[in-house]
Amino acid sequence: MTRKQIGKVAGFLLVLLASVICLTYIFINKWTSVCYESSVPTEFYKLDKNSIEVAFFGSSQVAQGISGMELYEDYGISAYTLGTARQPMLATYAWLKECYKTQKIKLAVIDTAALYYKTVPETRYRQAFDNMKLSWNKIQALLAHRSHGAKDPFFSYIFRISKYHSRWNDLDEEDFTFYLDDHMVFRGNALYSDKVTLDINALAYDNDKPSATAAMNSFEVEYMEKFIDFCEENGIELLLIKTPRTDWNITQHEQVAEFAAQHELPFLDLCSMDALEAMGIDSVNDFMDKKHLNISGAEKMSRYIGAYLKENYELTDFRDVEGFNELNYDRYCERKEDSKLQMAVDVIEYLPYLKNERYDVLLQTTADVTGLFSPEMLEVFSDLGLQGQINGLYGHTYIAQVNSGVCVYESTSEKKMKHKGYLSDGTEYKLDSSYKEEDAPELEFHFQDVDFANRGMNILVYDHQNGIVVDRSTLAYSEATGGLMLIKENPRRMLVELAGK
Repeated sequence: MTRKQIGKVAGFLLVLLASVICLTYIFINKWTSVCYESSVPTEFYKLDKNSIEVAFFGSSQVAQGISGMELYEDYGISAYTLGTARQPMLATYAWLKECYKTQKIKLAVIDTAALYYKTVPETRYRQAFDNMKLSWNKIQALLAHRSHGAKDPFFSYIFRISKYHSRWNDLDEEDFTFYLDDHMVFRGNALYSDKVTLDINALAYDNDKPSATAAMNSFEVEYMEKFIDFCEENGIELLLIKTPRTDWNITQHEQVAEFAAQHELPFLDLCSMDALEAMGIDSVNDFMDKKHLNISGAEKMSRYIGAYLKENYELTDFRDVEGFNELNYDRYCERKEDSKLQMAVDVIEYLPYLKNERYDVLLQTTADVTGLFSPEMLEVFSDLGLQGQINGLYGHTYIAQVNSGVCVYESTSEKKMKHKGYLSDGTEYKLDSSYKEEDAPELEFHFQDVDFANRGMNILVYDHQNGIVVDRSTLAYSEATGGLMLIKENPRRMLVELAGK
């Protein structure tokens, strides 16, 4: 074979390899529905070398409950959370070794929930490993997984397109742009504004009766001990924790405390009543479900853990380090603003948040509730620049647009209205409004139909700086109280990139 022929073959193989790699990144599942399992490792690999001193490991409870941004803001701690949903200890151990390649951390913090996993679905291994870079570390972990009864072939973890090639019919724009975009994780923390009300006594293990069935999984314990050995061999301090969840019991606490004592490790159990009270955890506002904190709860727990870390470990205050990369700290502060809007359930609390430089607001009526507006509410609407007689719209339809706290369009009519407008970033929308019950109002937003037809005053809030809908709510009549209530959309569904952005 001549050099020219060899060159052609080599060129063909390089093009083929590049094509396979590109197709793999397009076709693999992006896992954005729970705790952004694709985003957590993707953002980790962007870290500057040796730029963190603390790494958190574990399941979605740490990914959603530990805010590295709060640790930095309050204590100057540089940390990252490498958590994925129901992360098995085998994967946790692999991520510790992966982390240590580029980050010579001083402290590893690990949540102990995995010790009690009875089984781990194959999906959780995919979420943990699909976005880990190919290396001997990953291969070793996958071989161990195969020897322990892996459902998917070893080959499919290395050549991932063999697993996901059938997704071609489910591909959307996110699949093509995912690895080019910034993601909704901040130092590994996935932020959620969902709220559920829990019983504080169900959270605290103190009053639990001993469990006769609580037992650690020997396979998970084996890899926990490998994790401990790696930390000891590399001079990494190790802290065991348990984040709040309703199904953690007194027997599990005692067993982990004994395990920690046997290995001469500290154990910080945040499921006790004392810890919950010290953190200021509110069982009405701080949980997104029975096992996970929302952004409000994550702030509180992170402040508490941060104070513990500063008191017990020698860590650098990176707020004093010139040129330190804060990793989208400004965007994190914006997300905290968004969360206040999303989590507000009281009308008086909600309305003032609409006046924000980043927000464009669309308002539309599908039934008259304006007669229920209090003077305080009317004052807020006036402050947004709305000039119409908003408290006297009976029998009229109404559409308004507010950009960055300034009213740019407002109209009322006795008939059904159709309006086409543009938001601050040029995004086009078409909005119908009708007072009649039989007319179904519609909003076409950036070529997508949006459900905007609750009976009352509908409000859509769009962040024109980042191109996302951050909230959709309705001021509606409450038969129970005879006053106004705030109907909220699920904020998790709001935090998605709009098509075409």
